[in-house]
Amino acid sequence: MNPPGLRGVEILGAAGVWCRLADGRQVIDASNTAAPRGQGHADLVTAVRGASGSPAASEGWVWPGRQRAAEDLLSYAFRGEESWVGAVRFFSSASEANDRALSLAQALTGRGALVTRERAHYGGGRPAPHLAEMRELPPPRCGVHSPHPGGGPCDCLPADLAGTLADAAAVIIDYSQGGVYPASAYQDLIARAAREAGALWVADEVVTGLGRQGRWMTFQRGEARPDLVTLGQGLAGGAAPAAAVVLSQRVTGMLEDQLSQSCGTLRGGHPVSVAAVSATLRRIDQDGLVERADSLDAVMRTRLTEIASHHPSVRSVDGLGLHWTVELRGGAWRNWPADAGEITPAHRVVAAAMDQGVLLAAGAGEMSVFIAPPLIVSDAETDTILNALDHALGAADAVMAEESLL
Repeated sequence: MNPPGLRGVEILGAAGVWCRLADGRQVIDASNTAAPRGQGHADLVTAVRGASGSPAASEGWVWPGRQRAAEDLLSYAFRGEESWVGAVRFFSSASEANDRALSLAQALTGRGALVTRERAHYGGGRPAPHLAEMRELPPPRCGVHSPHPGGGPCDCLPADLAGTLADAAAVIIDYSQGGVYPASAYQDLIARAAREAGALWVADEVVTGLGRQGRWMTFQRGEARPDLVTLGQGLAGGAAPAAAVVLSQRVTGMLEDQLSQSCGTLRGGHPVSVAAVSATLRRIDQDGLVERADSLDAVMRTRLTEIASHHPSVRSVDGLGLHWTVELRGGAWRNWPADAGEITPAHRVVAAAMDQGVLLAAGAGEMSVFIAPPLIVSDAETDTILNALDHALGAADAVMAEESLL
């Protein structure tokens, strides 16, 4: 169902960064991280069509297309990381990949507890039901971001970090969920503490992997390297459902002489999915899209900071590369009920931006607006997105002023 204020919006088609609506409008999609190369790219369409007649072989059988996709993933996205990266396993969804990675950590360590950060995918109070105790660390909002993610000391983690991780199987970190963007100092400190505690570190790159934040993997901005990496969203370029877990050499070594009791799956590494994976990786590399996202980081930061300064409804702006969050003033994100009937501040901004021809996304307790266009977005299209956001934030200013929230 579309959120309040956007009901009735129907997407009939899409090409590149543009979506065609049922009412005839063409709008820029700045809300979708699943199509980094844009919608309907010819290479992806050709790859998917060509793979449609391939055998649907389960993971118990060797199939060249699946092997080729794994090799492509390691050679493109993990280029230069050969000293630690080990193996790949494909899945059909990001949630499945994350759950399997965490379950593997529990099996390898013999521990049950899992650690994440507040407002992370697993830090919203809704861990998968089969997973054991989930503990939260504070979000990295204590000077880690200033003046830019990756710089500044990390002084916001608890003094008893080692105690928190002492009997944990794994700590999982993502790099955008909830509008929180951990810096390399935060990442590296947790990674070091996890290793000392005997816990595995899982880098959740479901949203941020494959260039979204100006690196093939966001964890590459830091010094530490994870035990497991999870991927999803844009892995198959939006042409098919796909996800993966990348294992370090350390973890593959722990699996030597081990037998897995999890059955193979026809959907994980399906021929259509892995064909789209290989095509997506090649195009991202050939078109220099990782570098493109990195080059737009300063532009986005400058423009969004300037826009925010003109709107009292904005609490903060944060992001990296081509994934940004504008957080609005108002109630605490934990207090927003899922069944609220009224339109939220974030949805008002999304609806107002749609009137300007740009599709944004609301989330994180409905007080945050995400900006995440495809990596092929042009300078002119970027201007259109930012101008639409500037206009749309006026709607939040007006409503919050009326409700005395400012």
